[in-house]
Amino acid sequence: MVIRKSFVIEAREGLLEIYIQRHNPIWPQLRDVLTAHGVRNYSIFHRPGTHQLFGYFEIRDESLFAQLAHHPICKDWWLHMTEVLVCEQADSIKGKEELLEEIFHLN
Repeated sequence: MVIRKSFVIEAREGLLEIYIQRHNPIWPQLRDVLTAHGVRNYSIFHRPGTHQLFGYFEIRDESLFAQLAHHPICKDWWLHMTEVLVCEQADSIKGKEELLEEIFHLN
């Protein structure tokens, strides 16, 4: 069974291009860690005319995916990205991420 996940984040004013550059390519170690934790079919989209970004990925195992948040490479990436993302607070270790609830899927 595939579990679909999605989220919305927002780039800081004037920093969208840096956000894009940091993802092209992502750190090879991060790619490996994501893959090792079951993340597949991962895409991030930009909503033109805004700073909004929409992420989508698929996993097969919630417990394996949950372990990703404790990995040092993932934590380092999140902290690296707080420079270019809107955060809850100035000292946040991760950009403000709003998880989305799936209401429709056509397979």
